[in-house]
Amino acid sequence: MYDTFLKRFKGLMFENDIKNPILFIVPQNILYKKLIIHSFFMRIPIDIMAVNDRLEIIDKTSLKPWHYYKINEEIACFIELEYGYLNRHNIEINDKIKII
Repeated sequence: MYDTFLKRFKGLMFENDIKNPILFIVPQNILYKKLIIHSFFMRIPIDIMAVNDRLEIIDKTSLKPWHYYKINEEIACFIELEYGYLNRHNIEINDKIKII
């Protein structure tokens, strides 16, 4: 779980792989919960799921290194996954997730 500023700031920069899905929690006190996620300094492509406060997937994408992705809705968290995970597991918009 990436729940501090420094963990969210570093994210997957300079990493060679994703061993487990990574949960990024958007702080409650942040005023603007529509985020831009970048893959600058990343060596690998990733999949991203944007999740609302009802734990519904509201958007998803695959992101190559040195690109960015703008989420146009307010989110509670987003999850970074290994590239291809969304397609392999048939994850769709409006699916619900469970955080354990």
